Amino acid sequence: MKKRMAHVLGGSIFLLLVLGIGWIANGVLNTNVRSYVTTDTPDADGCQVLFFGTSQGANDLNPVTVWDTAGIMSYNFCAAGQYIGTTYYVMQDVLNRQSPKAVVLDFESLTRPDDFLTISNKLSSLPMIADPRLRFEMYRDVIHDSPAWFLPFFRYHNRWKEITRNDARREYDVMGCMGRTEVQAETGLFAGFEQEPKAIAVREREMQYLEQILALCKEKGCGLFLVNLPAYDTEEAGGQNRWIREWAAGQGIPYCDANTPEAYEAMGLLAADFADGHHLNIRGQEKVSAFLGQWLSDEAGLADMRKAQAEAFAFEERLARYRSVHTDRKIMMAESFEEVVSLLAEGSYTAAFSLDGVYMRYEGEIWPALKKAGVTRTMFERGGGFVRGQTGEWLFDSMGAESCLWSLVLYDDDLVLRGHTEYDGEGNGVLRIELIMDRSDQSKVKDGVNVLVYSHSQRTFLKCVGIGLSGE
Repeated sequence: MKKRMAHVLGGSIFLLLVLGIGWIANGVLNTNVRSYVTTDTPDADGCQVLFFGTSQGANDLNPVTVWDTAGIMSYNFCAAGQYIGTTYYVMQDVLNRQSPKAVVLDFESLTRPDDFLTISNKLSSLPMIADPRLRFEMYRDVIHDSPAWFLPFFRYHNRWKEITRNDARREYDVMGCMGRTEVQAETGLFAGFEQEPKAIAVREREMQYLEQILALCKEKGCGLFLVNLPAYDTEEAGGQNRWIREWAAGQGIPYCDANTPEAYEAMGLLAADFADGHHLNIRGQEKVSAFLGQWLSDEAGLADMRKAQAEAFAFEERLARYRSVHTDRKIMMAESFEEVVSLLAEGSYTAAFSLDGVYMRYEGEIWPALKKAGVTRTMFERGGGFVRGQTGEWLFDSMGAESCLWSLVLYDDDLVLRGHTEYDGEGNGVLRIELIMDRSDQSKVKDGVNVLVYSHSQRTFLKCVGIGLSGE
């Protein structure tokens, strides 16, 4: 009897261990970068406009810019790889909670056929849906597969060869909007077609979802608006664009085509505003968001809520934490030393500076910017290294010493300043300062001027902002 009880107890403990490990793995694997925006977010409460669609919309449509330029309160529910069928279920869940005046659907989500996307692609937006009933309904309708895939553990196990560090990396959103800081100008701008392609019909299954989305918007009393975002178009995409445009005209649905040479000119969009052939970086994001905001003001007749004091104050409070993330991205894309330094006042940053070697040759370029950041003339002429804290105070100054070693713990990074004096054959000494983020494996030791910036809002070192005198 005792032996049997021992076997039962041992089996129960083993089962609990397996379930516990599965629960932990399920939770860890559910932290995919695409899972952080959910349909029940309170940040979407009371918004006039809600965006839905794929990674184009997720990267290109920034609610902060739409607010700043048009006074429209909006939130972005787009997600990378989002299939049009998934969009329909995400939209259902959101519109059961929210009552926007307008729903904007980006064009690309209409052109991805059911068999184009992998199971993991289709499931990437599943964690967005807060309503379990809709989750299962979407799963059954869109996936047509084993229920095991409903759990993140099995979804990720199925695609273990595809997993990268990005699957565990948290990416901070701006009211649902992501941001790219790459610049890929080699492909140039889409110049349009010499002759507009013939219309190519959207496939029947995708068309059914589009019609369901239209019916849903009518049921919920909000207008549906379609937008074709900037991308390097193929003939096929151009034909589908034409078909959708003609269908939308027949249905009386406003359609914004932001992917034409005329639209590019109106926005001031440049080749350097693209992160790749289908996504804008944050400079392009600001331009297309401002363009769409103005278009929505005209087409949807949306009021400028910046003039409504109570609503504007409440929405600004909501945006406060997102603005710092948006500023982080601007810093990461800054092209000049002056631009980086000027942005420090717009967020919570710790910044380390080094002035060594021949930096005085560039006094006219760097002194005005440093002065605005609080560097005194004495500090500037002395050179060396110094660190500015997040409230503008100076945490460290090498004070002209021949050598220095100073460090500061910043959450997951350690900031280290290490300096030594190098002497030439005539006995002339030059102080060399190294700025090191050791856990991020980043350091800047250029001869001249360097700056490293740590973001307290994201608790991370902002890579690629160590800018030398040549701007690299």
